[in-house]
Amino acid sequence: MPNSVPPSETVFFLDTNVFLQCKDLEQPPWHEITPAVHVRLMVPLTVCEEVDRLKNDGKDRRAKRARLASTRFAKILESPEQRTIVCAGKPTVTLEFGPNTDFGSKAFAGMDLSRPDSRIVAEALDYTFEEPERDIRLVTGDTFPKVLAKRLDLPFVAVTKEWLLKPENDPRDKQIQLLTEENERLKNVYASLALVAEDSVEIDLPRYLPLTEDEIAELLTATTESFPSETEGKDPRELHNYDGRVIGPGEFRLYDKSYSSWLANLRNFLAGIHILLNAAYQKSAVAFAFDNNGVRPIEDLLIELKAHGDLLLQHGNGEKERVLIQAPELPKLGLHGRAENRFWMPQQTAIHDYGEFHCMFSDPNPQKSLTYSWKEFFHNRNPEELVVRVAPVPDTVRGGMIECIVTARNLPKTVTARTKVSFIFHDENPSQRAAKILAAIKRRE
Repeated sequence: MPNSVPPSETVFFLDTNVFLQCKDLEQPPWHEITPAVHVRLMVPLTVCEEVDRLKNDGKDRRAKRARLASTRFAKILESPEQRTIVCAGKPTVTLEFGPNTDFGSKAFAGMDLSRPDSRIVAEALDYTFEEPERDIRLVTGDTFPKVLAKRLDLPFVAVTKEWLLKPENDPRDKQIQLLTEENERLKNVYASLALVAEDSVEIDLPRYLPLTEDEIAELLTATTESFPSETEGKDPRELHNYDGRVIGPGEFRLYDKSYSSWLANLRNFLAGIHILLNAAYQKSAVAFAFDNNGVRPIEDLLIELKAHGDLLLQHGNGEKERVLIQAPELPKLGLHGRAENRFWMPQQTAIHDYGEFHCMFSDPNPQKSLTYSWKEFFHNRNPEELVVRVAPVPDTVRGGMIECIVTARNLPKTVTARTKVSFIFHDENPSQRAAKILAAIKRRE
C-alpha cells in the first residue's frame, strides 16, 4: 500500500542546472508554481555526483555555484531530519535528498542511463512509481530532460528567464576592458593616426603598339610635304639672299646634311614613339587618406611609399599631368644646331610648408619608393589625401602592391596599409597621336 499523501504537498526533483544557473532556491515564486502549502525540493543523487565533480573545476562561476550547492548538501546531512528549511513562510519550502533508485529496473529499458540527464529523469520517474498519488514534477532548464520527461508522461516545470542568473562575463571581458582603458590612456599621451587605403585597385591603361613600316613611311611623307627642304630647287653653287642673309655653297651643304639627319632622327622617333607614349600615359592616380583621430598633433610625420612587384611610383598632386612630347627639331638654313629627340614632362615641385605633405625627392621620374614628411599634422575637418601616380614597369603586366609605412615622433607604433594594384591593358595604335605631334613641328625663326 502506498504511503498516505499529505493534503497539500508538491515534490520537485531539481535538475543540476537549477543549482548552477539559477538564483538561490529562496527566490523562485514557489507559491505561483503550486498551491501546495508544503514544497519539497528533492536533490537527485545524480545531481550530487554532478555537483561533486564540478565544485573543483577551476574558479569560474559554475565551479563557485557548485561549491555553494555542496555546502547546502552538507547541511542536509548534518540535519537530524535529513532536510533543511529553505523558506518558512507560505508555502514552506524544504530541501532533501531524493530516494535511492534501482536503475536496473525494466521500467528504464531503452533509456540511455549513461547520461546524467537521463538518470535524473529516471530518479523522478521512479518516485512517481513509488508514490503515484503525489504531485511530483521535474524542474529543469535544459531541453533534453524536458523532451524525455514529456515522452515518459512525467510532469515538469521549465525554468524561466526570471529564475536565471545574469549572464556571466567572459573571462576575457575583463582583459578587454583593461586594454580599452589602457588604449584611452595612451590616446591622451600619444598621438593617433587613422590611415585609409583601398584593399585593391584595378587600373585600365592604354598599351601603344609600335608603328608599322607603312605607317612610318606615310607619316614621313606627310611631314616632308609640310616641311620640304629649304634648299629644294636652289643651285647650291650660287649665292642666295635668304631672309636678308647671304647663303653660300658651304651653308647649303651643312643644311642638306642636317636635313638628312633630321629625317633619320624623325624615323627613329616614330619607330620608338610607342615607348614614349606608354611612359607618358601608362599611369593612374592612387590615393591614401590620413586623419589625426587622437587628441594631440602628430609631430614629424614621415610617410614612405614602397612599390613591390612590377610597379613604379611618381609624385602627383591629384591634378591631371601635363605631358609634352616633341618631335626632333627641324633644322633651319644658316642656323645649324644639333637636331635631337625631345621628351619632356614637367617636374612637380612641393613647397615645404608645415601644413602640407612635403615630397622628399629630387628625381621626377618614376621610382620604386617615395618619401613624404609633415612637420605637424593637426586635426582637420576632412582627412588629408596623398595622391601618387602608379605605373607598370615597362614591358610588364603583372602589377604588384603599394605599401604605405607611417611613423612619427609621438606615434606609439608604426601604421601601415597595403593596396594591391592590377592592370588591364587595351591596345592602342599611336598613329593619330604621332600625326598630332608631327603637326606641331615649326620652323625655327
